[in-house]
Amino acid sequence: MERAEALDFAKAALHNAGFDVSRMCTSRTSCFDFAARKEETLVFIKVIHNIRDVSRSDAVELKIVAKCLNCSSLIISDVNGEETLSNDTIY
Repeated sequence: MERAEALDFAKAALHNAGFDVSRMCTSRTSCFDFAARKEETLVFIKVIHNIRDVSRSDAVELKIVAKCLNCSSLIISDVNGEETLSNDTIY
């Protein structure tokens, strides 16, 4: 799945689950792509094709931002190197 398609899919899934979904963060490179909120639940989402392409600094930054704002973070990916990740699985 291409990244743009994965972003649209993730945003649609969250929206269908009752989340309000933000616009994409495009003003600069960011540790997350968009945010979603449902009542008191706030989530920062990063979508990336290959999980190995997530830099350590982005992962640490995402964790810090989420902790500071008392929210969750989620990284969505299709593959780990050459291996396709299983559907409906949290690693």
